[in-house]
Amino acid sequence: MTAPTQEFTAKNLGWMRRHRRQFGLSADEGKVPRTRADWEVFLAELERNLSDEKFSFDRVKVAKVKKGRKFRQIASTKSLNEVLVLRRINENIRRAYGIKNPNRSALVSTIRQAIQESTQKSILRVDIKSCFESIPKSVMLRRLVADGVVSFQTVSLLSRLFLTLEAQAGYESRKGLPRGLAISSTLAEIYLSDLEREIRSLPGVYLVARYVDDIVVISSEIRSDLFAKVRSVVRTSRLKLNVSKTNHITVACDCSAGCNHGVFCPCIKRCECKLETCFMEYLGYSFQFNSRNAISGANVVKVLLSNQKIKKIKSRIFISSRAYAKTGNFELYLKRLNYIVGNLQLISESGNRGLSTGLAYTHSEYSLAREQDASEGGSLTSLNDFLHGSIRFSLKLRPQPPSLAKQAFKYDFLCGYFSRRRVKLSRDEIGIITECWRNV
Repeated sequence: MTAPTQEFTAKNLGWMRRHRRQFGLSADEGKVPRTRADWEVFLAELERNLSDEKFSFDRVKVAKVKKGRKFRQIASTKSLNEVLVLRRINENIRRAYGIKNPNRSALVSTIRQAIQESTQKSILRVDIKSCFESIPKSVMLRRLVADGVVSFQTVSLLSRLFLTLEAQAGYESRKGLPRGLAISSTLAEIYLSDLEREIRSLPGVYLVARYVDDIVVISSEIRSDLFAKVRSVVRTSRLKLNVSKTNHITVACDCSAGCNHGVFCPCIKRCECKLETCFMEYLGYSFQFNSRNAISGANVVKVLLSNQKIKKIKSRIFISSRAYAKTGNFELYLKRLNYIVGNLQLISESGNRGLSTGLAYTHSEYSLAREQDASEGGSLTSLNDFLHGSIRFSLKLRPQPPSLAKQAFKYDFLCGYFSRRRVKLSRDEIGIITECWRNV
């Protein structure tokens, strides 16, 4: 099958239906097409409006959405016409620049391997502050024009989208990229790729792992100020670091300052420097390792769940237990526990297996084996203790017969993770289950 061109033809716009289902969308005029004939008419009309420059993004709106303690402006649209065009714009740019989705598991595995190496190193984890809002739209538009790899129509439609958003009352991100739209992630990836290259060129830096705006830098130079150098590069790119999320760790001992032996240093056996456990959180994981390299062999690096991830799961358990205590709906309570502990495989529009969710899939780089987790009180064992304690408390408030209460205690994070236990739920059930913690 021939890949689509960058033209906004009926055929190319039709390709965009394959990206996601058209749930909750409505046509700008008439009903959402259902039959093949309806789609042909709809797409042909959309192509004419685009070629005649009559197309506009009138239904793109911005709204404030609370995330944690902060409110952010999110752009979105319920227009089927606009969604298909936005997907085509995004696809044109992604294909032209060869942008692919980053592999979280591969990044985590690479970082772990780098820390395991018994060489002195400086590790810096940084996060870009208000990343999307800080990347200038005008700079990205000029970049697309200068590079000349996307069509004029693509850039023109993108510019029209930005002007529509800027004209809306109360819109705050007039200079930066709008949150909520896939095209912003694509443009940010282009912008941050340049930043990543600049950081890689710093003296001593041999690893840069970046997931969107979350970056880990590892350098062999432990005496230089790595943070200052990275911050300087970031500022040159018109961005700022989120200081509260910055973590700088040195894996070496003070003895190494005046030692010229290199990697296999005999002085390490006489070293009396204080040994500390270092922690670094990244992409939902917590890396735990010693502040000094191992005397022999690779460094031991534990990769557990991050505190933020554990807190999020515990919040969902607590909210589910509280909801049961209020309503007494035990069947729904069991479904919520099943959802939290298990793994769900989403079904694509074509009926094929799609994205898998759940700890067994989203956190596949978790390093503790089942027996080790239980004996050392790992992240999963800790979650189990909290889960069963929460169940006991809720059943005191809303008692159930022993035969039913027993069903609640069968849910287990260790079993769900290591057995990759699957959960079968309909879309309607998922909506009901997640309603109580939607903003958590």
